[in-house]
Amino acid sequence: MSQTDSRELRNYLAVNLVRGLGPRLQTVLLERFGSPAGILQASPEELSSTPGIGRKILEELRLHNHADMARR
Repeated sequence: MSQTDSRELRNYLAVNLVRGLGPRLQTVLLERFGSPAGILQASPEELSSTPGIGRKILEELRLHNHADMARR
């Protein structure tokens, strides 16, 4: 597995592990930001302007993104 594939897989897993972020919201976010990496790199303002994304999901996304960045 290439380094790029591994990074993409980690991003997909990080997004899938976010509590409260089900398939419907994942689809909405993927359509808006283009990829799991795009979701994880989006600003809190960009994310919170997405219908269905509130404070709890924002915090979960932030935690998963920071945990993934720490592993790199």
